[in-house]
Amino acid sequence: MNIPPLDKKRLQIYKFNRKLKRVKISLFILLALLLIYFAQKVILNAFVFHPVRAIASSDQYTLTVVKIVPVDHIFKTQRQQILAYIVEKFGDRAGDAISIINQCENHAFNPDAINHNPNGSIDVGVMQINTSPTSPEAQKLHDWKYNIDRGFAKYKSRGNKFTDWTCASVIGEKNYLSK
Repeated sequence: MNIPPLDKKRLQIYKFNRKLKRVKISLFILLALLLIYFAQKVILNAFVFHPVRAIASSDQYTLTVVKIVPVDHIFKTQRQQILAYIVEKFGDRAGDAISIINQCENHAFNPDAINHNPNGSIDVGVMQINTSPTSPEAQKLHDWKYNIDRGFAKYKSRGNKFTDWTCASVIGEKNYLSK
């Protein structure tokens, strides 16, 4: 088959452009993989996101990074550990939990904080969990992890609402007094 010289030249340019496009795509993918690799090694390690488990969704082309953070071994101060644990437990609602605690329950995030109520009960620990002073649980509530776990259980039992805390109104929710 005889192809005129001009068409041969166009065909060569076309083939060259196709190869160039493939090379560009390959380089882009390589660059993206390198970026992901260095992001994980450099940036994510700086924020202590390790180990990491990735969940990919092929129909939406999304990647969700799930962090697994051993709280005790990363943050140095007790306050940092407490705040990290609240974030771990409450997830997207952690900001609300922290706001309630900080604004009127226990602004120091003190695990040993005790508030004596007029009815004889006490509010204990980081999340000011209400209990009887003679209850065996009263001592356990000074353990900040246990205290936050109890607070989270109360939150879940109320349908993911902070109604058990008097200060629920600071985040726009009604409390147990319907205020």
